Amino acid sequence: IEGISTPAKFIREPDIFYIGVKDLKTIEITNMKSVINALQDQKLKIESFIKTEKIKKTTKKNLITIAEYYNSL
Repeated sequence: IEGISTPAKFIREPDIFYIGVKDLKTIEITNMKSVINALQDQKLKIESFIKTEKIKKTTKKNLITIAEYYNSL
Protein backbone atom coordinates (compact mmCIF):
# COMPACT_ATOMS: atom_id res chain seq x y z
CA ILE A 1 0.00 0.00 0.00
CA GLU A 2 1.46 3.31 -1.02
CA GLY A 3 1.74 6.19 1.43
CA ILE A 4 1.71 4.10 4.62
CA SER A 5 4.80 4.43 6.76
CA THR A 6 5.91 2.65 9.87
CA PRO A 7 5.80 4.80 13.02
CA ALA A 8 9.06 5.51 14.82
CA LYS A 9 10.01 3.12 17.62
CA PHE A 10 11.56 4.04 20.91
CA ILE A 11 13.96 1.43 22.25
CA ARG A 12 15.01 1.96 25.87
CA GLU A 13 18.78 1.68 26.31
CA PRO A 14 20.20 0.91 29.75
CA ASP A 15 21.30 3.91 31.81
CA ILE A 16 25.03 4.62 32.01
CA PHE A 17 26.36 6.10 35.24
CA TYR A 18 29.70 7.76 35.94
CA ILE A 19 31.34 8.87 39.16
CA GLY A 20 34.14 11.35 39.68
CA VAL A 21 36.11 11.48 42.91
CA LYS A 22 38.43 14.33 43.84
CA ASP A 23 41.36 14.51 41.41
CA LEU A 24 40.75 11.10 39.85
CA LYS A 25 39.34 10.63 36.38
CA THR A 26 35.66 9.93 35.89
CA ILE A 27 34.85 6.21 36.14
CA GLU A 28 31.96 4.38 34.48
CA ILE A 29 29.85 2.48 37.00
CA THR A 30 28.83 -0.95 35.75
CA ASN A 31 28.28 -2.83 39.02
CA MET A 32 28.82 -2.52 42.78
CA LYS A 33 32.45 -3.59 42.44
CA SER A 34 33.14 -0.58 40.20
CA VAL A 35 31.47 1.69 42.79
CA ILE A 36 33.74 0.35 45.51
CA ASN A 37 36.81 0.69 43.28
CA ALA A 38 35.88 4.29 42.46
CA LEU A 39 35.57 5.13 46.17
CA GLN A 40 38.77 3.31 47.11
CA ASP A 41 39.85 5.77 49.82
CA GLN A 42 36.84 4.72 51.94
CA LYS A 43 36.56 1.15 50.63
CA LEU A 44 35.84 -0.62 53.94
CA LYS A 45 33.22 1.90 55.03
CA ILE A 46 31.53 1.85 51.62
CA GLU A 47 31.47 -1.97 51.53
CA SER A 48 29.98 -2.04 55.02
CA PHE A 49 27.37 0.58 54.10
CA ILE A 50 26.34 -1.30 50.94
CA LYS A 51 25.99 -4.51 52.95
CA THR A 52 24.11 -2.84 55.84
CA GLU A 53 21.70 -1.06 53.48
CA LYS A 54 21.31 -4.24 51.38
CA ILE A 55 22.13 -2.39 48.17
CA LYS A 56 22.43 -4.88 45.32
CA LYS A 57 21.81 -3.00 42.05
CA THR A 58 23.42 0.07 40.53
CA THR A 59 20.24 2.10 40.15
CA LYS A 60 20.20 5.89 40.14
CA LYS A 61 18.57 5.93 43.59
CA ASN A 62 21.15 3.51 45.07
CA LEU A 63 24.09 5.41 43.60
CA ILE A 64 22.78 8.68 45.01
CA THR A 65 22.42 7.02 48.43
CA ILE A 66 26.01 5.75 48.28
CA ALA A 67 27.34 9.12 47.07
CA GLU A 68 25.55 10.97 49.88
CA TYR A 69 27.04 8.56 52.42
CA TYR A 70 30.51 8.90 50.90
CA ASN A 71 30.26 12.70 50.99
CA SER A 72 29.28 12.55 54.66
CA LEU A 73 32.50 10.71 55.61
